Amino acid sequence: MAFDASLARALNRIAFLARAVDELALLPRKVAIRAQPKLEGMIRQQFVSAMDPYGHRWAPITAQTKRRRKARPNAQPLTDTRKLRDGTHIAVLAPNRKGLVMRLGAPYGYFHQVGTSTMPARRIWPQYGLPHAWRAVITEAVRLERDRALKAK
Repeated sequence: MAFDASLARALNRIAFLARAVDELALLPRKVAIRAQPKLEGMIRQQFVSAMDPYGHRWAPITAQTKRRRKARPNAQPLTDTRKLRDGTHIAVLAPNRKGLVMRLGAPYGYFHQVGTSTMPARRIWPQYGLPHAWRAVITEAVRLERDRALKAK
């Protein structure tokens, strides 16, 4: 009888481990789903505060650009037409893929990201490693989803 009880416990443990492995395989997608809204909110806040993902202020708009603007001469950088701001998103990849995709709302956003000889860079996306705030969001999502995957069912 003792053999049967220990065998049953071992089989239960193996079944738990198998379920945990299956759940952990889904972890990257679940982390992306959990982190996406917070990261999207952080991008929205960057446009409001005129800061890059690392917390550095964007270069101010030149006087020449202010004169050229008609509707909103005192608006924050990168928000004049709202096309770049409103179209910039972080989205979860398709269901059969894992991760996030980051899209700039307008083709000219690339030039703001890297800068040109006549325009300073006003970074929207991280360019030199993951910013601390982004890392904290992703780490928290990993912790929550890992704990959820490993809890006994």
